[in-house]
Amino acid sequence: MKQKYSSLFFYLKNIRLSKYLKFFISTIFIFLFHSSFGQQVIITGIVDGTLSGGNPKGIELYIDGAVDLSSYQLWRSSNGGSFSNKGTLSGNYSNEFVYLTNNSTNFATVFGSSGDFGNVIVDGDVNGNGDDGFQIRLISNNSVIDQVWEDNTSDQYRDSYMYRNDATGPDGSWISGNWTIPGNDTLDGASAAGIQSTVPFGTYSVTANTTWTGSSGTDWNTSGNWSNGVPTSSYNASIPDVTNAPIISVSTGATVKDLTINESEGLTINSGGSLIVSGTSTGNITYNRNIPTTNWYLVSSPVEGQDIDAFVATEGIASGTGSNLGLSDYNNATPGWEYYQNGASGTGNFTSGDGRSIKLVSAGDVSFTGTINTSDVNISITDATGSGGDAFNLVGNPYPSFIAANNSADGTNNILKVNDADNDYLTESTIWFWNQGTSSFNQINHASAAKYIAPGQGFFLSANGNNSLSITEAMQSNQGTDSFQRLTTRPEIALSLSNGTATRNADIYYLEGTTTGWDNGYDSSIFGGVANEFAIYTHSVANGNGRNLGIQSLPPNNYENMIIPVGINAEAGTAITIDATTNNFPEGINIYLEDKQDNSFTLLEADSNFSFTPENNLDGIGRFYLHTTSGVLSANDFATNTNISIYTSSKDNLRIAGVQKGTATVRLYNILGKEVLNTSFVGSGVNDINLNAFPVGIYIVKLTTENGTLNRKIIIQY
Repeated sequence: MKQKYSSLFFYLKNIRLSKYLKFFISTIFIFLFHSSFGQQVIITGIVDGTLSGGNPKGIELYIDGAVDLSSYQLWRSSNGGSFSNKGTLSGNYSNEFVYLTNNSTNFATVFGSSGDFGNVIVDGDVNGNGDDGFQIRLISNNSVIDQVWEDNTSDQYRDSYMYRNDATGPDGSWISGNWTIPGNDTLDGASAAGIQSTVPFGTYSVTANTTWTGSSGTDWNTSGNWSNGVPTSSYNASIPDVTNAPIISVSTGATVKDLTINESEGLTINSGGSLIVSGTSTGNITYNRNIPTTNWYLVSSPVEGQDIDAFVATEGIASGTGSNLGLSDYNNATPGWEYYQNGASGTGNFTSGDGRSIKLVSAGDVSFTGTINTSDVNISITDATGSGGDAFNLVGNPYPSFIAANNSADGTNNILKVNDADNDYLTESTIWFWNQGTSSFNQINHASAAKYIAPGQGFFLSANGNNSLSITEAMQSNQGTDSFQRLTTRPEIALSLSNGTATRNADIYYLEGTTTGWDNGYDSSIFGGVANEFAIYTHSVANGNGRNLGIQSLPPNNYENMIIPVGINAEAGTAITIDATTNNFPEGINIYLEDKQDNSFTLLEADSNFSFTPENNLDGIGRFYLHTTSGVLSANDFATNTNISIYTSSKDNLRIAGVQKGTATVRLYNILGKEVLNTSFVGSGVNDINLNAFPVGIYIVKLTTENGTLNRKIIIQY
């Protein structure tokens, strides 16, 4: 997509906007060059009005970068004479239009108030005629930064206008070929409405060109390697076939408009580096993704056109059972992994946005070579739960740049918001990343710190149907690292479970606007595409429908009354430890872990944890609960503590968690108050009641235990 800076010329020609916007015809634009590129002002147009006295007079400036206009003056040449009439400008501006006029009242009458276009500066020196010229000069050395119409005595834009052509300027002297001038009296006699309907408007594109020379080495970010400086988003860059091919290093975030690569070795980007092309791109790049161990990793091709067979032949893929090699795709219809087979051929190219799992013989880089995606990428995702599979889809970043994952990274253009603003395409607003260090999945959502997905990174999402996942160009950014950026203001609890060799985590965040129930985008399930034989998680304080949460967000108040069910999966006979660490937690609020089976409360703090060896396998909730309280809890509190979870774990099953012993009675009533179920069970921590005989609808559960009676509303649904 070609990047352009749109002046009011463009709007009046192409868009039916408000009257005063359509009237605006003038532009001056100054390109200000200090000692570096990127701080620029360029003169793009000027208007000599047709109303009384040749009014309105107008000039438009575009400020590219951050500029203090008080360092500059506007000079005018009257009737083809010498430049004088020094008017000093003012104000700090950055990447925006600024408008100059001789009379703000007259300007507003025709073009509208300043709020309609941005910034209006009144300067008497704008009061010229159709044969007057203008300069922008730097006060410190009186140098001419940009210039329009020098030593010309003919009224070539009297009662008319002129505008700068694309990708021209700034000009130290007058260059007529850089301007479009409709001619004298184009607007002669026109009323304000006549100006609105007559004046054509253009679009000015601030574009420069620079060519790779490699004369100072291979570093992309070295100015001496380019003919016109290191490219930016407003530069077209070309890379011819020269001795030194360019390399974007680990710490470099490069941006370019249009990119042309004719270098036989292509352009190389090393892991951690990134490149954003806002326009078009031709030629190959090679992206080197570092794989630091021989563990499994999730990857995705950041280029188009990389042949899979050629990739396997050169990248040191590990061997597995039989003919299996260490490159696999996740098939959620099976569900399971499908491995690349030794000796395979004709496999084709990696698909943009498709994720893979990879394992190498030895640590090192893997290289993807191909062209750059310069458009949005749409990826097919499926829900196979209805046919015995699951809803998890392995996808990946299709660009050689970072992409925003959540609202903390980009409030508008991120994967979760674009694809799941209202449960559009996903079962929940969660992304799961494989953590090779812990051999488990980490989950992130909108409550998580800013997450940017690195080039070459694969990840899982869960589809709510057969949909098209969108990863857009607007999600791209350059980042120094793709690690989490820690938030420091909200209260947090990080629970950890350890067995001496492995550690698992579950997070609890306290955020304004969240509830004690399920908050999509702020609560996240642990990954369900693999068996979680060793895990820690929580359930919602209320109405959570049995989801095993790796992230739970709760309101930052009422700590005393929010008791959080904690689930543990662990093998019998293995010593385990549960710890809790806090961040920004309210002073005076203690964290206790309740063990209903042992009738104990354990204070979790810096020098205290809960350690035990389970006699039986642990699988689910019902035994452990987390309390946040200013009081001191002890065994005496068990007589009044009746924290029990009641929910439908499926359409056919009612789950009751928290009754550890004794006989309990369950009665089920339909919405008319009729009793439709009366049964009992012996408490075992987690008890299931069969519901396969009941139609969909709303029911009331009445649970009676030795500690009292509890009522809950449930919904049976397909």
